[in-house]
Amino acid sequence: MADVSGTALRYPTDMIDFHDASVSRVAISIVRQEVEVDLGLRTSSGRDRDLRRLAFSGVTLFGGSFDFAELSDHARPGNVQAGDLDSSSGKLHLSTVGGFVNANFGGVELRARADVESTSYCAPDLISADGIQGFENSSLDFSYIESIEFSPKFSSCCVEMQARTGISTSDRAPASLVFQGVTASFCRLNVVAMSGVHKYGNVGGCTIYPERNMLRMYLADGFLEISAHAASLVRR
Repeated sequence: MADVSGTALRYPTDMIDFHDASVSRVAISIVRQEVEVDLGLRTSSGRDRDLRRLAFSGVTLFGGSFDFAELSDHARPGNVQAGDLDSSSGKLHLSTVGGFVNANFGGVELRARADVESTSYCAPDLISADGIQGFENSSLDFSYIESIEFSPKFSSCCVEMQARTGISTSDRAPASLVFQGVTASFCRLNVVAMSGVHKYGNVGGCTIYPERNMLRMYLADGFLEISAHAASLVRR
């Protein structure tokens, strides 16, 4: 995730009109307990989008359900049906086409357009995979997830982690778990529980369901499900 420092808007975030906004990216930093939501807000003309980033700090809980085809198909007219952002109670709820985004947080700012444009998304040309059915996931158990990025714009998802270097060792090394051709994802994350120092990592186990092209990761007090046409573990 990019640095959340930048220019905040001058009006209260509680006054944002989410109806017919368009979400293009959602990123969760487990290590820093932050969430970023990139979206295009409606303008008075109704034709252009005002690209902004909601930057949340002190995040304790996050939940999301993403239908990537629906989000992509409705990106131009708006893939957010309704939303509620209450900074006093520290809660976000977005109702999107075919899904939702929920977060409990401590602070929030709405960032300027330049911050959004400077972000490097999970680019599809960095992905090489042979399909999720043949993906070897045995070294993911006891890994430590650092961040997760959902990019409906590219139908991709990136999970940055410290992954075990082999099946019979507890040694970890930086790696990127990359999914391409993502169709859906569902997650419930206890960010506080996952961000702590875990001797055995924050990934308790991982299961692949070939008939559904789905990978399910069992996390510290939570889970992450991703359905995709291809997956690859890239050592960094």
